[in-house]
Amino acid sequence: MSSYNNDSNNSNNNSKYGLYIGGRYGSPNKQYVAKYNDNYNFFGSILSGLYQTDEGIIRAMTIYNNKLYVGGYYFEGAIRKQYVAKYNPNTNSFGNNIYTNPEIGIIYAMTVYNNELYVGGYYDSSTNKQYVAKYNSDTNSFGSILSGLDGYIGAMIIYNNELYVGGYYDSSDKQYVAKYNKGTNSFGNPIQGLDDSGIIYAMNVYNNELYVGGKYDDGDDKQYVAKYNKGTNSFGNPIQGLDDTGIIYAMNVYNNELYVGGFYDNSGTKQYVAKYNSNTNKFGNNISGLDGNIGAMIIYNNELYVGGYYVDSGLKQYVAKYNDNTNTFGNPIQGLDGNNTSEIHAMVSFEPPPPPKQDDDDSNLALVLGLVLGLGFGLPLLIYILSKNK
Repeated sequence: MSSYNNDSNNSNNNSKYGLYIGGRYGSPNKQYVAKYNDNYNFFGSILSGLYQTDEGIIRAMTIYNNKLYVGGYYFEGAIRKQYVAKYNPNTNSFGNNIYTNPEIGIIYAMTVYNNELYVGGYYDSSTNKQYVAKYNSDTNSFGSILSGLDGYIGAMIIYNNELYVGGYYDSSDKQYVAKYNKGTNSFGNPIQGLDDSGIIYAMNVYNNELYVGGKYDDGDDKQYVAKYNKGTNSFGNPIQGLDDTGIIYAMNVYNNELYVGGFYDNSGTKQYVAKYNSNTNKFGNNISGLDGNIGAMIIYNNELYVGGYYVDSGLKQYVAKYNDNTNTFGNPIQGLDGNNTSEIHAMVSFEPPPPPKQDDDDSNLALVLGLVLGLGFGLPLLIYILSKNK
């Protein structure tokens, strides 16, 4: 992911561009989104407009049409409802919840595919069912469900210009990855090679290959990462070097290397970040070891940030920056919520759109005009100089 101009970032911390984090805070949990202040290495106040009346969480964030969207859920009485909202930088607040049908459920993932916004999660009709829907900006609502197997969608990724989703299906929680077919407006059969028990929480593309991460169940939850083989349309064996206990919740590519994050040690739950070695096809030692969990990873200003929670007389929000030289993470960044049961679930780098690419025809026209104008003024001058030298 490219970073944006440091000068505009540092001189314009009140602009809409920058690093945003989302999750929950307080007890009962309330929706949380905040923006990072680069100058002071500090997170600002909770952005207004989020649902704060009852319990709620932000689980996903993305940028669509140069606007920040967030997704998750909120409770209305005893009913948990899907939540998607758009940030308005002019008022520094979020608008009303964008309508989804059905309303009951959770949004876990968001992505932009073919210049359209898709969200994924589950909806509830006595049993959880997978949910993927496309946003209609004209009606400011989401369309019909694209996927409806029992289970849920926990991750979405664009790979080879195609949309893939991951999660689980079936009441027995089987790992699930499938590809979207735009022609039929539906998802294909689950891709083979995954584990019969487990969940996919994270997906990313590294060296032009698709990797997925999550957990599989062999009596206890075990960390899981596998690589997709497009030739056989299946996933290979789990990559070695991971911990025998825990879950992978996040993946990202930093300095051309693949990093994964989550937790290990089911008894104590310790933060986990590790780097993949493509030569040995294994993951290295754990980079981070605080009690807690890593739930999100992002590249911002060409640096790797992780978010989640750490344990200190309760769960407290955690965001830290990776130091390549020491191969460690720095202290938690200040300004986060310190209440019990507070967590970071999502992170996004909101960057200005690239400048419009100059059309080749426009470039050629400018060249021709330059030559014409140059000859127009230069030729009389040349004739004058030659006449003086006679």
